[in-house]
Formats: sequence, C-alpha cells, structure tokens
Amino acid sequence: MGAELSSIKTKNMSVKKNNIKSRTKNMDKSKLEEENKHLHQENRRLTRQAEDVALANAHAAELMVQLEEANKHLEAEIERRKEAEQKLQKLNREIEAKVHQRTAELTVTNERLTDEINKRELVEHNLREHKQRLDTILSTLLTGVVIVDSKTHEIVDVNPLATRMIGLPKERIIGKVCHAFICPAEEGKCPISDLGLTVDNSERVLLRPNGKDIPILKNVTKAFWQGREYLIESFIDITESKQAERELKRINEKLADSNKQLQEFIYVASHDLKEPLRKVSAFGGMLKDALKGKLNDDELENFDFMFEGTGRMQELVDSLLAYSKVMIKDIILKDVDLNVAIEHLKRQELSSWIEQTHGTLRIPDILPMVQCDPTQIKLLLLNLIKNALIYHREDVPPIVTIRACCRREGYIKIGIEDNGIGIKREQCENIFAMFKRMHSRREYEGAGIGLTLCKRIIEKHGGEIGVSSTFGRGSTFWFTLPVLKSLKKN
Repeated sequence: MGAELSSIKTKNMSVKKNNIKSRTKNMDKSKLEEENKHLHQENRRLTRQAEDVALANAHAAELMVQLEEANKHLEAEIERRKEAEQKLQKLNREIEAKVHQRTAELTVTNERLTDEINKRELVEHNLREHKQRLDTILSTLLTGVVIVDSKTHEIVDVNPLATRMIGLPKERIIGKVCHAFICPAEEGKCPISDLGLTVDNSERVLLRPNGKDIPILKNVTKAFWQGREYLIESFIDITESKQAERELKRINEKLADSNKQLQEFIYVASHDLKEPLRKVSAFGGMLKDALKGKLNDDELENFDFMFEGTGRMQELVDSLLAYSKVMIKDIILKDVDLNVAIEHLKRQELSSWIEQTHGTLRIPDILPMVQCDPTQIKLLLLNLIKNALIYHREDVPPIVTIRACCRREGYIKIGIEDNGIGIKREQCENIFAMFKRMHSRREYEGAGIGLTLCKRIIEKHGGEIGVSSTFGRGSTFWFTLPVLKSLKKN
C-alpha cells in the first residue's frame, strides 16, 4: 500500500510540473506565484495525506499483527474447542454406555425384584395356607397344644382342647407368660430354655385358674418360624390313667400278698409231701426185695410203675419247692464267674447225666463275669444244661456248647446250644409256660416247671430269655444277665 501511494505522488508531481511549464508559457508571473502557492499548499496537503496514509498503514500493520495474533488465539481456541468437543463426545459416549449398562442392570434388578415379589407373595400365600392347615390340625388334635415364644415365654397360640383343659377362652390365654400361669416353673427356671432339660412324654402338672390342677403327660419340641424359636408343648390329661394306676397298684399289692401266701403254701405243702413220698419209695423197695423170686413179670412191672410214679412226684415236688423259693426270696447280686459255676455243676450235679448220655459239655471261650444271684443262676444253668443233655437224638451223643453271644447296654447274652432233637415251632411259642413239657421219643418228659423256673429267674435279674430251634437238628436256649460295672466300659 505504501508503494502505491509513492507512485501516485510521483505521477502527480510530474503532471503538476508539466502543467506549470505549460501555464508558464501562457500565464504571467503573478499567476505563477499564485499557482505556486496553490501547489505548495496542495503539496502540504498531499504530504499530510501521505503522513495520514503512512500512519494508517502503521495502524493497519499493527492491526494485522493483532489480527494474526487474534487468528492464532482463535485457531488455538478452535483447536481447544475441538478437543473439548471430542472429549465431550467421548464423555457422552461413555455416559450413554453407562446409561445403557445401568439401564440393563436396572432391568435385571427390576426383573429380580419382580421375581422376588412373586416368590414372596407365593411364600406368603403358602404361609397362609400352612397356617390354615395348622389351625385345622390343631383344632382336631386329641392332645392339648400350647405354642410358647422361647425368649419371652409368652403364649402365642393354643388349640381348642388346650383352652378347655386350661378353663379359659383363647383370648385370655394368648399373650400370657406361661410361668405360674399354666406351668408351675418359676421365672428363669424353665426346664427347656433355662435348664436345658428334655421333656419327652414326662409327667407334669397343668395349672388351672380354679386351682384344680390336672396331671398331664407332656412333650415339648423346639421349632423355628420366621427367625424365632418356639416351644411346641403338647399334653394329654392322665387323670383317669393316674386313678387307674393307683387302683392297679392296690390290686397288685393284694395280688402280691396272695401270691406270697400261695407260694408259702406250696413250699409247706411240697415240703410235707416229700417225706410220705420218700417212705412210699423206700417201703416199695423193701417190699420188692422181700418178694424177689415170688413175683411174676406183671407184678414186677407194677412195682416199676409205682417207683416211676413216686419218682416223678418227687421231681415235681422238688421243682415246686425250687419255684416257690425263687418266687419268695429276693435276689442277692454277687460277682459270679460263669466258668467256675459251670465247672462245679459239671463235676457235681451234672456228672451222672453226662455219664448216662455219653455227653460232652464244651465252653470254647472264656465266659465273662456277671452280677447275679449265685444260687438261682446255678439252678438256671442246671435246668438248661440237663435238658440239652437229655433231649438228644438216638445214637447221637449229645454235645452241649456254652458261649457268650453278644454284649449291649450293660447285659451279656449267653447261649446254650445242643445237637439234640430240636423243638417244633408251635412248641417254641409257649415252652416257658408252666407244665409245658418237651416231648421226645424217650421216656423222660420232665416235670414241666423247669423252663418256667428259668424264665422267672431271668426276669428277676432284669434280663430276657428265649429259644431258637430247628426240629431234628438241635436248639439254642439263650438268656441275658448284667455284666460287671467294670466291664461295661469295654
């Protein structure tokens, strides 16, 4: 722009010079002066104009510099805004992704919440149905039922039978603390929640407002419902049962007294019968010896029949005496070595039977020590072992094996096994009844009291007795006796 102004100024000066020259020719001096003056003024004006243009150019240059700086700042601002816009777009995308993710999560959560609500509604529906069924069951039970909060001991529910037994309407029972209301236990001494006891078919007392307490048979069970523990107490009125029990006790006492008198009578009568029988047997023997050589076969057979009859009567009397002694006498428990007891029987009472039958008595293992009445257990073993020896098969010598079978709950099971004729199934059912004999092909049939006596002996020791048999192949009589306390831990 400065070059153009200089060119214009040069051209103007040239034109002016030409004009001056031309005018000088045609004008006079005064005009030249005036014209010169005019030109000088014009020149000054042009100079000022050139200065103004130069100043304007300087301002324009300064503005251009400022404009360039402004453009740089604008470009930087545009670049910054582009970056900001890109970050904003990225942030918007991230926000949109998070919104999408959160929306998906909220959708899943909403679905879960809806499913949970449906499940809870189903549970509440089932709970309502369960409560209805429970109420129906409680109303039809033949036992009184009281439901108690185990922490507060407040009664939360009762069934109709319990309200009738307590003697108050349901609304006057629910909310009451069971202590001293229906239960005689003191506060803080609840047998279940405070003392940790178990009430299972236990005899208790049900308190009533009218003061007429009821004896009950009570059972308490813990149950959890909706995060709380409850005590389910069920009970039945045993007033009539207690009355019947007292009456039965009175009858049993009378019966025991009568049995004792009867047993004493049997003992005295049997004892008094022994002497006449002994005399009859002795006199018959003397008479048979005196008439030897004068008696025919039939007469000798009659003597033998008499001796057999008196022998059976003596055996029956001995059995009755033993039975009455067992029933009358109380047992005296002592530590008994069964091995020693059986060995003593083998050498004494059983020796003749073993010899007559050519039998064998075996104890393959050492038998344990037991607690029992020595006299009564000796009688028990004698009867069982003698039966095992007697009832053997023809041409098969008896083998009697005694062994300890098993041990449980402080008792040992002893088995007496034989290889004899066995017992028919129908005979096993009542073989321990009085006067039930074990029939065989041999003449000996027994008095019919021995096994009954064995059963009474075992019952008085708190044990059990039984038999297992295969007809024609042998039998095993077994019984249980308490083992020594020192052996129960083993």
